Amino acid sequence: MSAYGIAWCAVALAGVLLGVLVFSALRGWRSLRYLATALVFAWAVTPYGFDAEHTAPAFLVAAFRLPFVDETADPTGAVMALGAASAGVLLAYLVVMPLRWLVVAKRRNTTPEKKVE
Repeated sequence: MSAYGIAWCAVALAGVLLGVLVFSALRGWRSLRYLATALVFAWAVTPYGFDAEHTAPAFLVAAFRLPFVDETADPTGAVMALGAASAGVLLAYLVVMPLRWLVVAKRRNTTPEKKVE
């Protein structure tokens, strides 16, 4: 494996570890912590091609280009990639979570009741 592949594996592993930390830190927020964890991981692994042959995580490209906004270092593309990743995660959350709530509610209503004698 090349150094480039190892770097992306390290970024993915760091995203997973940070996601676990966010998930455990938001213990009281119930289902919202799934959204926060998914956003952290999506932001960590969203690639952005900053030149013709290299890609890097979009949040890093945006972080390095935002302070130096000029023609040579435009952060718009990286920020748009992060926005698209966030929109995708939010859309998946808005589809999956109501389905999850329906399944859990149905499971609670169909549990057999004990006979009282």
